[in-house]
Amino acid sequence: MFYGFFLGVCFLVFKLCNRFEVLGTENIKEIADGKAGFFAANHASAIDCYMLAAALYFPYRRRISPLTRSVWINHPYAGFFLRSCDAIALDKRGRYSLLGAIRESQNRLDKGVSVVGCPEGIRTATGRLNELKGGLPLIAVKTKAPVIPVWLGGSFRALPAGACFLRPAKLYVEFGRPIDPEELPTELTDKEKTALILEKLNEFYREREARDIKNGILKLKEN
Repeated sequence: MFYGFFLGVCFLVFKLCNRFEVLGTENIKEIADGKAGFFAANHASAIDCYMLAAALYFPYRRRISPLTRSVWINHPYAGFFLRSCDAIALDKRGRYSLLGAIRESQNRLDKGVSVVGCPEGIRTATGRLNELKGGLPLIAVKTKAPVIPVWLGGSFRALPAGACFLRPAKLYVEFGRPIDPEELPTELTDKEKTALILEKLNEFYREREARDIKNGILKLKEN
């Protein structure tokens, strides 16, 4: 109950204050119909997860399970929402290692719950896309789940790192065409499939980053 209520408030605030839009919904028809997959999103703000979750919950009523560091799941504020959506801990070592994340991701996918992760690994400090890491695409390859590229536009202007209050900047979520590991050439190794998915994600992100800079939705910050 908390999950839906909280996202309803987020959706309303984003709509009223930030002219919130959802684009590319034709690319998530199978997800809307009940199939689970991996949503690979850029990471520019603390509101990123809420934007994506709200875009999928209204009107599709689809829940997500984010991949995140265990420290955030135990956080007194952010952790409350993350625990409500059964988030998956992913740390460099220990019980929350990559192998554990693969197992837990498969568990969520088997239940029809989509998994969300950020290939950058960390939130950008300047607005510029960080270098992509291979962890998320590798999990998708191992679980054979389709990867849906996601661009979260405007979140860096609306709530950059260090900001306490949401600014009235334009916000939107755009879904790209799914990348299905099962449709990649069978002769490729898992490592090569991971690299190919990363390449496709990077191309998707760079195009939208350039567009947002040109349109004034994204203003980069100096280091």
